[in-house]
Amino acid sequence: IMTDSDQLQVEKAKILAKEFARHNTDERGNTYAKLWESPEFRESFDYKMGYEKKNMLKYRLDTIFRHTKMSKQLFQKVYYYPNLLLEDEGTLRKQFVTENGSHDLRGTAVNWLLGVSFFPALWVASTRFRGWPCIFGVSISWYLLHKQIHEINTNMMQGNLNSFAAPLVEKYKITDHHD
Repeated sequence: IMTDSDQLQVEKAKILAKEFARHNTDERGNTYAKLWESPEFRESFDYKMGYEKKNMLKYRLDTIFRHTKMSKQLFQKVYYYPNLLLEDEGTLRKQFVTENGSHDLRGTAVNWLLGVSFFPALWVASTRFRGWPCIFGVSISWYLLHKQIHEINTNMMQGNLNSFAAPLVEKYKITDHHD
């Protein structure tokens, strides 16, 4: 048997639950991701806890979203969209983990390949040139080759992520902001 005060509390709880659902779901009942509440977001973008203390983590997410260019970082633009749904965030995160693993594997293979091939390349160059200029020249060449291959690897990962996120741009009607 409920008293009047108990019934009043139940009614207040229902109103609060409806308000909570309105702020956490879209019209169809899908839950928003609310990235600004995740520990990973706080660790990456608010490591000194300044925004959290001021209760401005959502503002920080909005700032990141607005200042990310779709032409270069489409995946990041979609991922930091403030009204991203939880289901899409999980899919994007899974794709990032997969692409990041491939990126790391390619990077490790390149490091091993360049490391193992350095001394044979040095030996071939030393048959034509002698002394320190030969060692210096091959070392600089190998360093520049290493940087170039890793840049290609990173661009490949970003391109794959961008092509995966492209359909979500249409779904959320995301545009570039120029502020």
